[in-house]
Amino acid sequence: MPAGDAFDRLMRTIVERRDGPADRSYTQKLLTSGVATIGSKIMEEAGEVVESATLLEARGGAVTLGAVTHGAVDELPRSGKELGTTAHLVHEAADLLYHLWVMLAKHQVPLDWVRQELDRRAGVSGLDEKANRPLT
Repeated sequence: MPAGDAFDRLMRTIVERRDGPADRSYTQKLLTSGVATIGSKIMEEAGEVVESATLLEARGGAVTLGAVTHGAVDELPRSGKELGTTAHLVHEAADLLYHLWVMLAKHQVPLDWVRQELDRRAGVSGLDEKANRPLT
């Protein structure tokens, strides 16, 4: 398995598709389709994350298809297709992150820049951080 965490490996694969020869890659198709197409996929997937979380909340919180609620990822059911389950929320979150990573790669934004921004914000109240943003 390649070095780095899953996020780094995913971004490397997306960048390889972006910079590589044309093939039958969904990632490459998205990248060549442009920002509007990638953006609509991000919005679609974000809606599915919210829908999944709403259904999960309506069922009373953490509901998995297996016995584990907060255990190892390997114990999470693979399908993620049953609505209103933790597995489904994880599945939809992964789809959202994938499409977000595609948008970052489209604009050649390294994940390290996102990490640096998150590190910069660490320990700062979200309310304070928002209040200190310059007006645009």
